[in-house]
Amino acid sequence: MRRITMPAVPVAALVAMALLALGVLVWQASVWRTAQRDDDRRAAAVETAEAQVLDLTTMDPTTVRSKMKKLTARLDGDFKRQFEGFSSSFSTAVTDDKITAEGEIKGSAISAYDGDSATVLIASAADIGRGGQETVARGWRFSVALERSGDTWLISGMEFVQ
Repeated sequence: MRRITMPAVPVAALVAMALLALGVLVWQASVWRTAQRDDDRRAAAVETAEAQVLDLTTMDPTTVRSKMKKLTARLDGDFKRQFEGFSSSFSTAVTDDKITAEGEIKGSAISAYDGDSATVLIASAADIGRGGQETVARGWRFSVALERSGDTWLISGMEFVQ
């Protein structure tokens, strides 16, 4: 019986191809994991921005103080100091004027993202009442700037946009 042997060159080529394929698979898994992490971070940024706008556009005299605490907890830096500066007078105005607002998020999208910061555009609407009067529908568009702190997104700026 004769023994058949394979030449060394084809075996080396097969080993090289197998290693190359393994390398491509490892690289692709890394790319996928990075993309998934970024998708999760973007979704968390949008969720934080939407919660802020919804809390800002949904309140009444009995909940305004607790809403202001929730709003402040999501803020960072100079914007947090500015917000804290007017939150007490805002709460007093809502309570004294018996303002009620029922907000709704109409749509949102990320306009900028780099992993550690994001800007989210949000369209919202609210039915606003004052002192038992008939409610009036209002709509707003916000630009919300966020910075990532660990696994948490904090709002560093917020403005009305046209």
